[in-house]
Amino acid sequence: MEPVHFEPRDATTGWRRGVLIALVALAGCGTARVHRSHLRMAVDRTHSLATSRVPGPMTSAVLDRQDLASITGLVWPGRAADALEDSGAAFSDPDGLLALADLRAKQARRSEVYARRDAPALYLDAIEAASLYLAGIPVSAMRDPLLDPREQEGRMVYNTAVAGFLRAAAGTWMRFDQDWRAKMEAQGIQVRMSGDPGAWDPDHFDHFYFANDYKVIGIHDPKHADGLGVPLIAERRTPPFAMVREPAGEERFYPRRLQAYPATAILRAGRGEDGRSRVVTLELLDPMRTDQVPFDGGARRLANDLTTPLSFYFTRLPLPQITQIGLLRPAVLEKQTGLYLLHPYERGKIPVVLVHGLWSSPDTWHRALNELRGDPALRERYQFWVYFYPTGDPFLYSATKLRQSLAEVRQTLDPELADPAFDQMVLVGHSMGGLLSRLMVVDSETTFWDTIANRPFSELQAGPGQRDLLSKALFFEANPSIRRVIFIATPHRGSTMSGQFIGRLGNSLIRLPGLFEATQHDLLSQNGANFFKNSHPAAPATSITQLSPRSGTLAAVNARPIAPGVTYHSIVAKAAPGPLESSSDLIVPYSSSHLDGAASELVVDGNHACLGSPATIGEIRRILTLHIRESDPILERKRDAEGHPAAVGISTSPKDGDHDRPRK
Repeated sequence: MEPVHFEPRDATTGWRRGVLIALVALAGCGTARVHRSHLRMAVDRTHSLATSRVPGPMTSAVLDRQDLASITGLVWPGRAADALEDSGAAFSDPDGLLALADLRAKQARRSEVYARRDAPALYLDAIEAASLYLAGIPVSAMRDPLLDPREQEGRMVYNTAVAGFLRAAAGTWMRFDQDWRAKMEAQGIQVRMSGDPGAWDPDHFDHFYFANDYKVIGIHDPKHADGLGVPLIAERRTPPFAMVREPAGEERFYPRRLQAYPATAILRAGRGEDGRSRVVTLELLDPMRTDQVPFDGGARRLANDLTTPLSFYFTRLPLPQITQIGLLRPAVLEKQTGLYLLHPYERGKIPVVLVHGLWSSPDTWHRALNELRGDPALRERYQFWVYFYPTGDPFLYSATKLRQSLAEVRQTLDPELADPAFDQMVLVGHSMGGLLSRLMVVDSETTFWDTIANRPFSELQAGPGQRDLLSKALFFEANPSIRRVIFIATPHRGSTMSGQFIGRLGNSLIRLPGLFEATQHDLLSQNGANFFKNSHPAAPATSITQLSPRSGTLAAVNARPIAPGVTYHSIVAKAAPGPLESSSDLIVPYSSSHLDGAASELVVDGNHACLGSPATIGEIRRILTLHIRESDPILERKRDAEGHPAAVGISTSPKDGDHDRPRK
């Protein structure tokens, strides 16, 4: 997996840049991307125009049966369509409506060049005929609807006509707003938007793009499905002036700069009361919520493309720069730290929270998200969230922010604690993200405080803000909503890389927020010389410092048992042949990534950046499938219970008086 290329401001010489790029191996960065395929678009459109006079095989058979084949020749396909209608064959022949739809779609395609204003209405003629044709093929009568040749041909013509209408009427960068609807109405086409609960509201988006106009690079198994409809990318951008306002409600957990979601367009064409005007219902269905669309003749499989919108999202964000800044200048990204929903919250689906590692960003989960969300069985039962944090901060502090984010998302999305699926949460952490995840499922008692202080917390002299910061970071309880954790290449006992030259250089370049240095200075000056175990620290500890095998923070983490009732698994990478016990992934040795008591441990071939490997993703899929089986009886009992199902709340930091008492 090739590393992300970047130009660090503080290391412009070649050797320093090379060392910093070597550090990126800690992250396991994703390299998949998407770009607009102008050449492919041009080829497709040219091919479409060149073949618009050539009828399809089933259309040709209809014209042969009706003795109309001679009409097609080198004349316009519209003449053949008119002849088919005039002869009555469009309704008398079993495939007459399909032939009519095919010819009208080809006529519309040519009209885009010679009479563009006529194209939308002609595409609607094709959609209307194709819909009637599909309605005459009951789904229940087909052995396999996706493989039935008549269904396939009808679906292809319908989808071609829908895409053609949208391109001709709305363009390539589509906005289905009031202005566009008014423009269509001026042309005698009344557009109505579907109010289906599974449909997107177009007013919430800035643009819609055709997914087929983009090419994804780096994803070897794109997730898309054949079916009815045209896959789109629904894009929503936050205006710069709105970025300064704090969003409210669920919006707090949406990506601020850009959102991109999959959508599938369905058109239902009809006539107005006068018999001449056109009425069109546009449905923008969400394939993450539904895989079928109600249609005359029976519910049809909905077409989808889940990969392209995901890659569109990750590619449009400046993630390489964010990754660098997050390590070297973590204070810059303080406001961006938090939990992010990649799709609106769905009650009843179990949250899976993905936590990236050092020198990384949520893009590291690109390939895994593509595979996991693309699995219909997992998509039906899970919703996938990501946690972003600047990785230069001490990981105890980053874990504090994660703990707060989990509490806030529960309070916002399920304030009555009525969704039992919330209490079956799964965390998946890579590298340092695994340590953050582990800190969500342990009780601190006084262990972490004891690593830095000789006196009880109650005797600490500090300002309210400083006391609160330490209280939240060092005293906490396991989150009772988390039932399973997956550790991937996690340095439970640290990595010697942090103390070697590369780690020391990276550590020297990190500039922690001034808050840490000021707090450290104030605490040392306000309390006696013997209050803290290290009364003369050189500088606040960075994330790299805390990953040292000699780190007192790591020793405290390993001293605390994982809470009862939490199942955990390990995925360990092995970079070279040899005994497992002495192996490593080039960053973390097996002796550090191994964790006693794990329900399973899978060793995969590869280095620390193993997130995109089929073996790693396959193991995550296996564990999530197992979690469904084990969670179902619990969820069923809660659903059957009278009143609201019993749900356990998110714990908060204990009060000062409780800090000095161990918890049982």
